[in-house]
Amino acid sequence: MLEFVIPCLLGLESLVDDEIKKLGLSDVRVENGRVLCRGEARDIARLNINLRCGARVILVLHKFRATDFERSEERRVGKECRS
Repeated sequence: MLEFVIPCLLGLESLVDDEIKKLGLSDVRVENGRVLCRGEARDIARLNINLRCGARVILVLHKFRATDFERSEERRVGKECRS
């Protein structure tokens, strides 16, 4: 399963949540200014076409905790070098 982040305007999270649930995606979580969910690769196009309140669909490739900007840059550069 892939993880998606759908950013939206503040206050529209519940509308985006409803739209995603109607599309049948799983593990939908609402946060301030965004909605997270899980789905398959084919769901990317379905989300892009059917979401009216979500700004875009972002595919989560990697997660890590960055306590400051330097740590963030270390992780980002490290990922690019391994590719």
